[in-house]
Amino acid sequence: TIRAFKSWLNFLSKNKINPFVASRLKLDSPTYGYKNYLEERTRAKRKPEKLATSTASCYINIIKNFYKLLHQKGIVGDEFFKTEIKTLSHGRTVESSDLSIKIIKKHGGSLSPLDSDELNILKLSSNNIPIEYILNLKLMYLSGFRIDESVSIPTSLFSEVKLNNSKNSLISDLKIGPAHNGVRTKFSKEREIFMIKSLYEEILDYIDTDRYQDRLNQYRTNYGNDITHEPLLLTRTGVPFTTKTVYSQWYLLKKQI
Repeated sequence: TIRAFKSWLNFLSKNKINPFVASRLKLDSPTYGYKNYLEERTRAKRKPEKLATSTASCYINIIKNFYKLLHQKGIVGDEFFKTEIKTLSHGRTVESSDLSIKIIKKHGGSLSPLDSDELNILKLSSNNIPIEYILNLKLMYLSGFRIDESVSIPTSLFSEVKLNNSKNSLISDLKIGPAHNGVRTKFSKEREIFMIKSLYEEILDYIDTDRYQDRLNQYRTNYGNDITHEPLLLTRTGVPFTTKTVYSQWYLLKKQI
């Protein structure tokens, strides 16, 4: 999240763009202009200019969510991006935006993961989708976690004190990394992330449920009570989530929608 904002702020500064003023010219827009900038970087031939399409997609989604939050707070209007309703299979509808950047596979195909606007699909899907998978998706799409990071998030990242000390709608100064709290970050580097307050509170509420406590007790039976950082995402048998666990459920979800 920090890298996305740093990249965006550098773009705004370099091009002298006011983030609170919409422009008729898309190249001068703080959102459309940034999207164009990211897409140009995905076409670059060499590093450090070269940017993976997955990273570009993550960056623009973070900025889009930021403007959505500003709009909800009445700080800006709705002219910074447009949305449309898409009809999926089985007649389901979701909202998508014109800021989306396609993710390209190395062999040339494209990926179409759900973006943050399409998370409402979870509300329309079967009640058989476990809450743990919903939380995992929200961590990935609302906070920019990589899948290896989201499945290794510990409960120690969440506290009532941190929640109560937050004066706005974002929880900041959250650090993750293998040495810090066991989160499997890229290149094992420690990094700082932000989280939407409502999601942070939702996870705290989940940790207090009998459902999670039962899984945690099973986890402690399996692995002992001396684990420094206990996982947030556990199966009903107390086994920590893995990327394979998520992909299996994701496959079932995609079949339903």
